[in-house]
Amino acid sequence: MRLDYVVVMVMALVVVVSGGEEEKKKEKVKKLQIGVKKRVDNCTLKSRRGDLLHMHYAVRERERERNQRERERERGGRRW
Repeated sequence: MRLDYVVVMVMALVVVVSGGEEEKKKEKVKKLQIGVKKRVDNCTLKSRRGDLLHMHYAVRERERERNQRERERERGGRRW
């Protein structure tokens, strides 16, 4: 009985500590930053309103982790 109580308290402490770290990370990132990595020299063709454009976005590690956690939640938890 005493061991169960200790295990529950340790798990609660881990949840509280890990939740605080996520909040600190969220505070550092204020807005989405989009930049151009490469421009084509001497390009005369410009996009106009109504044009269909294809783009590739690189997602940083933080976003990948968040999306992975969301998928795990949808599936019902981690599966090792």
